[in-house]
Formats: sequence, C-alpha cells, structure tokens
Amino acid sequence: MVIDLGEVREAPVGDDRPPWRAPPRRRAVRVAAALVVALLAAGAAPVRPALVMLNIPAATGDRFVVSDSIDSVYLLSPSVDALGQGEREIVKYRVPAGQEVWRARVSTAGPLRTAVAERGILYALAEAYEPETIALDAGTGNVLWRRAGWLGDTSAEQVFLSHDPRDDETSLYMAVDPRTGAERWSLAVPREEMVLHNRDRMVRWRNDGTVEVRDLRTGGLVIRGQVPPPEIDPLVDSNPGVQLSQGLLLVAGRQPNQEITTAYHLDRLQPAWQADIDLMNEFVTDECASGGTMCVGGSRLGMRVIDRTTGRTLWTSDRWSWLWRVGAAVIAFGQDSEPRRVVVINPVDGREVADLGRWGTLPLMANPKGRLYAARTDPGTGRSWIAELDPVAGTTHVLGVVPDSFACEAGQIVVACRRVGGAVAVWYPRRKLDE
Repeated sequence: MVIDLGEVREAPVGDDRPPWRAPPRRRAVRVAAALVVALLAAGAAPVRPALVMLNIPAATGDRFVVSDSIDSVYLLSPSVDALGQGEREIVKYRVPAGQEVWRARVSTAGPLRTAVAERGILYALAEAYEPETIALDAGTGNVLWRRAGWLGDTSAEQVFLSHDPRDDETSLYMAVDPRTGAERWSLAVPREEMVLHNRDRMVRWRNDGTVEVRDLRTGGLVIRGQVPPPEIDPLVDSNPGVQLSQGLLLVAGRQPNQEITTAYHLDRLQPAWQADIDLMNEFVTDECASGGTMCVGGSRLGMRVIDRTTGRTLWTSDRWSWLWRVGAAVIAFGQDSEPRRVVVINPVDGREVADLGRWGTLPLMANPKGRLYAARTDPGTGRSWIAELDPVAGTTHVLGVVPDSFACEAGQIVVACRRVGGAVAVWYPRRKLDE
C-alpha cells in the first residue's frame, strides 16, 4: 500500500530561528490575499507530495536492510533479540509499491546481524559461536550456499571470507564463487600471525618477520620481504599498528617524544615516507579529499589532508570529524554530536563552499546522480526531516517531515525509519516515480 504524506509545511532543516511574523497592519491583508489564492486554486489539481510512504510490519528485534539496488528493501526477522539456534526469516519488498517479492526461512545458530545486496545476491551474516555467511538469490530468495566465516569484500568477482575456528590454531582466509560458494583459493595462517586486507591486497606478517603481500583476487604472491614490525606493546595495545591505504603499507613507529608512521610501497615493500601520524589513535583513509591525497583523523586535532606521495600535511582543521568524497565534491562532517553539521568544502584548502544543514543519517554512497538522501530526527517531537542533498550544486531540498519516527537509515533511493510499536516505514521520493 502506498500512502501519501500530504503537503509539507515545515521550515527548512537546520533553521532554528523563530518563525517570522508579519506586522499587525499587514497581517490581515496577507490573510485575505491567501484566501483569494486558495479560492482561485480550488479547481486546480491538488499539490502532489514529495514523498510516498510504505509501511512494513515488523517487531522491535527485527533488522531492516536498505538495499543498494533501486527497487528493493529487506527485513530480517527475528534478528537482534533472537539468540541461539532457531529459524530466521528474510522478506524482500518491492519499492515503492510495497508488494512482497519473496519470503525465505533459514535455520541459523545465531541472529542475523546484517545483510548486503550485491549484483543480484543477498549476503546475510549469522553471528554465533562461529559466524556463518549465507548467500541467497536476490530474485527468488533461494539459498545458494552457506559457509562458516565472516563476510568480507563482495565488490569483486568473488567473495572474500575469513574464519577463525574456535578449536583450531589456524585462521582460514578464502575467496569463493558468488553464485556457488565454490572455493577459488584459500590460505591457512597461524592465529598469532597478523593479516590485513583491502579490496586488492592481503598482507600477512609471518612470525619470522617476513611480510607477504598477496593478490586478493587470485591468492597469488605479489612480493615477500622484510619490514620492521610495528612498535607496539601487544600486551597493552589491541590495535595492530598497521593500516593499508591507497597502495601503501603504513606501520606505526616511535621517535623520542613523538609517534611516527612509516609508509611502504605495498607492491615493492620499499619505504616511501615518514610522517608524524599516530596509528594507535588515528586512522588514514583515501575515501576523501581528491586524487593524490589522503586523510588522517581520529584525534582531537580533527582532520588533516596529506600528500599521498610525500606524507606532507597540506592542510588541517579542527572543525571536522570526517571527510568524504562524493563524485566531484568533498563533504565534511562536524565535530559536534548528531545531528552533525554537513558542509561542502574545497579539498585544496578545506575552505567551506556550501552548508547542507545538520543531519544524523547519510548513506555510504551517493545515487547515480551524485545526490544523497538524508534524515534528521528531533527526539523531543519524534519527527524526522527527510531531504535530498546535492553536494555538487551545494543545495539541500527538504522532501518532507514525518511524525512518530526514529532510528532512520538512508539508502541510495529511500529513507527508512522505525515507527512506534516496531513497524518500519520507507519513504520514497515522488520524483523517482515520474522519471
């Protein structure tokens, strides 16, 4: 069932100023003019709301998954509150009409913690004594395969899994076929050794100090060499002191009165640069700013952008907690608590370009047009603002304000929120129906 939300008559998000009031002498004139306009428009077509709503019955412990695809959402039931062995249900709904596409039942040893849809397959992770990954056909709901292990990268032509058997001294890393689950390659590693991976590479630090770099798609050895281990206290620090980012292997080190990081070219294991980065308390990412740069965050200093080739700091700002590249634009998230301030910045110097408002929920990626759907909930009233953000244009378009909602989740084309009683509502932009 599709329900119209009605015409939105609210102030823009982020505008906390009191509503403007007309002077007393002009107010009567304004009211009369408004009545004339209303009478003239009485015979016209009604204003079409910017959003349509789909209500999905759900319990409090169910988990809702907003798919990256353009036409579906999933409900995992029961999920969070259901521990131990039992039968779980996954239901797929078509957006925006709301019809149920399929309903699948799977028996698992623990709750379904999460799921992700990728290229026609839904991967669900059941977390128990030993986690299990279950792959279902996104079109039919049929179970394709299930394997013990944590779900890793699914974006390549294979699925990467990692498994730490509780009764074994080795960890198993493997790549499997997305449709069949057939093993393409695997590597058993003693559990005390360190293993890191990203979308392209897997790094193994052997007990003899040897570092192996392997191709994540084939499992083949790229290079083997010696790299000084990170300078950490394993009895105190749970952080491994090593990160992978943009073709670099970053290793924590120390100098007198200063924490440093040494960067090595990943496929050559040769030193590239050193910088005053504290990997025990900071993170390095290339999912921000512009090409040839990297971002360092996690400390009280906010965010800084460094040159990927030299490690030199290009600029720093204590206003932002995270930077994120969206197509040709870069957006920054404020240091304040949610809803955080979201702005478009100039990646060259960090200067603010446009203010997009305050938002508590943003998706992990933009839609094909480079826009983002966002939500902001007012805990005092239970109302949620839903808007479309265009970082390139630097604009925010409020689509609607919905009552009795919380715990919103934004996807590429929809925004889903919890409703009082546990139900889930999905809001879909009306404009998408007219395209």
